[in-house]
Amino acid sequence: MSTRSTTHRAATNATIPGERDEDLLLIDAHVHFYECFDLDRFLTAAAANFAREFERQRGRGRYHGLLLLTESFGDHWFERLCRRADGDEPPSGGESAWSFARTSEGCSLVAHGPEGQTLVLVAGRQIVTGEDLEVLALGTDSRFQDGAPLEAVVELARDADAFPVIPWGFGKWLGNRGRVLTDFLARSSGDELMLGDNSGRPVFWRSPFHFSIARRRGIHILPGSDPLPFPRECERVASFGSSAPAPFDLEKPADRVKQLLRDGLRTRPYGDLETPLRFARNQIEMQLKKRLRKSDH
Repeated sequence: MSTRSTTHRAATNATIPGERDEDLLLIDAHVHFYECFDLDRFLTAAAANFAREFERQRGRGRYHGLLLLTESFGDHWFERLCRRADGDEPPSGGESAWSFARTSEGCSLVAHGPEGQTLVLVAGRQIVTGEDLEVLALGTDSRFQDGAPLEAVVELARDADAFPVIPWGFGKWLGNRGRVLTDFLARSSGDELMLGDNSGRPVFWRSPFHFSIARRRGIHILPGSDPLPFPRECERVASFGSSAPAPFDLEKPADRVKQLLRDGLRTRPYGDLETPLRFARNQIEMQLKKRLRKSDH
């Protein structure tokens, strides 16, 4: 597991007296899976991180760990897992491999681990706007083209019955892009949009100005781990997210989560922001990766 400092403070069965039979939902709302990741290691880390947070918060009762996928254009990991659930793609990893089962909706799966772990996987996309901002379309298996203006992308997400989230990214909310976001937030409300935080934000960084604007508008902040495309980032998943007690439906988890968000579900963030050393290392390596990608083209 990666070492982090300064807490940001953000399955199984039985209920807790006094909780009105509500489950504890643990949600990582910004999940990428990269080819450099090992599938079993990734899912096992997610299950362990959710279990650790559950022990910290409650330690008994019932909880569900949800990974809300945010796949970029050209990535189709969720589709591959669906084929595995249908028996059309053989598993890798032998006896330790995880298995996958369909729900009653097309954009979610339940993953079962070799030691009885359970995770809920919900499909979603990450869309790059014409202003070079990002929009997460949570709870959909629809595909989107990059490049449309921010407002149009948010509308496309809503038209696909997805819940839109605009995630923080290093440098992305500054300058002209920041002004575009400020103007957009002034015309938005909390029942139709959220902003996203992630564990890549360094601990020394002040809370983004746009978070304050959003809160004044009744727009909530939804955290997620947002792992980077390096093998060491594989175990970051589910280490940064949010929790909320709420009734849940394992047959239609995507629909349930989206409805809770639209109804103004107030989540409690958990997890730690990035250390200065790891933040600097990640940014340097990301810039090198981008330059290599450009040189290959």
